[in-house]
Amino acid sequence: MSSNGVTLSESTALKFEKASNQVLNDRGVETKQLDEEPRRRSGRFYRTPANGVSAPSSATEPSSASCIKMIFNGSGTELEATTSEETIYFRRAMPGSRIVEVMTIAGKQFAIAPAVANGIIRGLAQTSFLTTAATVDVQISFSNVANVNVGDIVTAVNFLNRSGDDNAPCYVYAHGDESETFDLLDVECPA
Repeated sequence: MSSNGVTLSESTALKFEKASNQVLNDRGVETKQLDEEPRRRSGRFYRTPANGVSAPSSATEPSSASCIKMIFNGSGTELEATTSEETIYFRRAMPGSRIVEVMTIAGKQFAIAPAVANGIIRGLAQTSFLTTAATVDVQISFSNVANVNVGDIVTAVNFLNRSGDDNAPCYVYAHGDESETFDLLDVECPA
């Protein structure tokens, strides 16, 4: 030990730097213990009010709304509402009861607005159906596709000849560029 502090070997200094970065890093990783591998922060999700969110009054002033915080259930398969509400800021108008992911910018939580026209969405079959069923009604439980909201019921074409039970989790492809048609991709059967 010197009078100016502790002298560290190069390998010890590198280990200390790595441990410090794991604890202090604010770039999307966090860890509980120093000896654990860093893991991604889980997303934060909120549900917009039933009456939706108005458009911002100007390009520099976002709109805001009190939104319900959502968390994944114990099995990590579905988002469930909590009793907590927080103010979320929006850069564009949003429909009601829409699930949005948020990110923190300058201490405020902003919605990451879905803008994709097509993609995979998840829902629950509204009835039992056989492989011969031409279409399947699916109530949406999670969507990142614009104009498809949680709670919507869509009719998906069963062109892959799947079968499923009532309330079976379904995966649907939304064709936003084709008059909003839907294809059944997969179904977990039995539910």
